[in-house]
Amino acid sequence: MLGPRRDAIALALERGKERGEVRPDLDSTVAAHALVGSFIFAYLASGRPKPDWSEHVVDTLRPAFAA
Repeated sequence: MLGPRRDAIALALERGKERGEVRPDLDSTVAAHALVGSFIFAYLASGRPKPDWSEHVVDTLRPAFAA
């Protein structure tokens, strides 16, 4: 269940590299693990994240991923 989600995120990051939106040296698999892992931790620690949680995480991490 988690693997396909992680793979979809990594693929989206790879497409971002092709468009010049994501750093070319970004390890897409590690970045995808960070995103999925943050959701799992938030869920285990506090229950289901609020609806705007994912946008907040992406906005927080975007500077580290951006080209």
